[in-house]
Amino acid sequence: YILTVQQEIQRLDKIVNNFLNYLRSEDLKKEQLEMNHLLDEVLHLYEREFSAANIEVQKDFADSFMVLADEERIKTTFVNIIVNAIQAMPKGGKLKIESDAQNKEIRISDNGVGIAKKDLEHIFDVFYTTKQNGSGLGLPTAYKIIREHNADMYINSKEQKGTTVVIQWKEQ
Repeated sequence: YILTVQQEIQRLDKIVNNFLNYLRSEDLKKEQLEMNHLLDEVLHLYEREFSAANIEVQKDFADSFMVLADEERIKTTFVNIIVNAIQAMPKGGKLKIESDAQNKEIRISDNGVGIAKKDLEHIFDVFYTTKQNGSGLGLPTAYKIIREHNADMYINSKEQKGTTVVIQWKEQ
């Protein structure tokens, strides 16, 4: 019983922390950041998960892609999107990360299960989730962070084909 209680406390703690992260409206600590470097750092964090899930990672980065951004908040966004991609490919697959400095875009694509059309219109709604253990805060948090950075986030998805998340910065 103690183990079950401890696991439940950890689960609830994670939900509360995710919710607080979503609500957090702190001053952004913006600085010029190399997006390719940040993406590499996040990808490095998940190397074991990629290997265990038989996910091939393909990178197609611009030579240099600088953005005025808050490092920790942008990393949170990348983590949320990449974790979703891993979960969308339970039988393995391909994760493609592209950066395009000329168009100020980052594209993160997977060839996983995709998102049902009826769910696409709700993916940025707080607490909306189709996952049994999901909190419904990952994508809304990522979207909120991106909007705070004068950027947009779009999601294109087809069931059983995969999902592409596009983050595009406006003029800075």
